Amino acid sequence: MLPGVPALAEPSDQDIDYLRAVTQMHLAEIEQARVGWYRATDPDIKELAGKLVTSHIRLNAAVGQQARRLRIQMPSEPTPEQQALIRQYESVPAEQFDQLFVTTQLAAHKQTRKLTDRQLRKGDDEDILDVAMLSVRHIKSHQKALEEVAE
Repeated sequence: MLPGVPALAEPSDQDIDYLRAVTQMHLAEIEQARVGWYRATDPDIKELAGKLVTSHIRLNAAVGQQARRLRIQMPSEPTPEQQALIRQYESVPAEQFDQLFVTTQLAAHKQTRKLTDRQLRKGDDEDILDVAMLSVRHIKSHQKALEEVAE
């Protein structure tokens, strides 16, 4: 260690696991929302999908900043299950797309919220907790918007 340079605290397993899992969730949401933007037939869903792309890019950038700070290697693609949903989005008949998109996005955001709530309860790193709080605000907004277009 260099004199005058503070040592980085080792991140907890919880913090590392959260960063990796939420990175994959954001990568999946970005790609799923891009497909949603192209395939949605309802203009409100198309508009929402565009907003989801932008929001998840920003959230993933905040997560990536923490990963770089802690020198944690992050996944570069969604999980196989998340990739399967992307393929399903690409192949479902157009008349079924909007409903599939909204229902699966609600489920995905619920899963991301559950993961983030766990981080807020069990995480150690204050900066990662700040990112998790930012995520909660976005997730709530996304869930509300998805519920509105589902009506």
